[in-house]
Amino acid sequence: MRPPLPPRPPQPAGPCPLARQFWVTAGACEVVTVGTTRIGVVVRAATDSRFHLR
Repeated sequence: MRPPLPPRPPQPAGPCPLARQFWVTAGACEVVTVGTTRIGVVVRAATDSRFHLR
């Protein structure tokens, strides 16, 4: 028998906190509706070099 899995951490409430947690960044977020699903899109990252063009 395998030991039980550890409990999952709580999920963020709402699309924008989830998007910020996924991208591990802060910044401006907009909620976009795709079909019947609302998703959070980080549109301006705060101090995150992954989004700067070189």
